[in-house]
Amino acid sequence: MTKSSLFLILLSLVDVAATSKKDTSNREKRDAVLIRSKRRWVLSTIDLEENMPGPYPSIVTQMFNDKKQDDNVKFRIKGDGVTQGPIGLFSIDEYTGILYVHRPIDREMNPIFHVDFDVLDRQTDATVDKTLSFNVEIKDKNDNSPQFTPSTIHASVPENTPEGTVQATLQAFDIDQKDTPNSQFTMAVVSQEPASPKFTLKDLPTSTVKQLAFTGCFDYDKAKHYKVLVEAKDQGTPTMSSTATVILDITDSNTHPPEFSSVSEASHTIPV
Repeated sequence: MTKSSLFLILLSLVDVAATSKKDTSNREKRDAVLIRSKRRWVLSTIDLEENMPGPYPSIVTQMFNDKKQDDNVKFRIKGDGVTQGPIGLFSIDEYTGILYVHRPIDREMNPIFHVDFDVLDRQTDATVDKTLSFNVEIKDKNDNSPQFTPSTIHASVPENTPEGTVQATLQAFDIDQKDTPNSQFTMAVVSQEPASPKFTLKDLPTSTVKQLAFTGCFDYDKAKHYKVLVEAKDQGTPTMSSTATVILDITDSNTHPPEFSSVSEASHTIPV
C-alpha cells in the first residue's frame, strides 16, 4: 500500500489576549470558542491503490499532522463509501482521526470518492467548523487485458480477391485508466493456418480498430479455410493480452477455363 502523506493540516491557532484579569474562567471559555472558530483545514486528494491486497481494515491517512492530538474535538464522516454506495467502505476513528478502508476497491467501478467530514466538540457534539470535504482517488492498476469485440470473426473471401484487405475488421478496448500505458495497446497477427498468403493488420483512423490484410493470392483448390489469430497487448506492468480468431472461408471463383480431355482413336472408329 502507498500511504498518503498527511492531507489534512491543522493550521496555527489564534492566540486571544485577555481583556479581564478578574474572571479567569470566563477568559478561558472565550479563548476556546475563538480558537475553534479560527481552526482551518487544508484539504487535498488522497491517492489509494486499486485492489490493495490488505490486510483490512487498512489505514488511509490521519487528520493530524503531528503527534499532538487535540483532545477537545472528534471527527465524523459521510458521503461516498460511508453513508452512500458502496456503504461501509471507509470509516474514521472519531477520536484519533485515523481514516480506514475496509476492503479492496475496483477503480473501474469507483474511480473517485467524495467524502465530507465534520469537526465536533467532543463534549457537546457541537460543530466547531463548517462541513469540509476531501476526495479519495483510486490509483489504477493494470488488472484488465484489452478485449476484442467480437472475439471470433467469420468472413467469406472470393478466391480471386486481389492482394490487399479482406472484409474482416478487428476492434478492441481496455477499461483501465484512459490515456495511460495500462489502457494503451497494440494489435498484431501472431499465427495463421495455412501459412500462405501472408496476413497482416492495416491501420485505420481509429487506433483501436484494424483491418485484416494479405499479400499473395488464394487458391481454392489448395486451401478452402484459413484461421488467423490476432493478439492485443497493453503496455502496462505487467503486460496483459487477449486474442481474437478470424475464420476465413474461401469461395470458389471461375478461375479455370474448360479443357477437353484426350479421346482415343478407338472410340472414334467408324465401322465399315
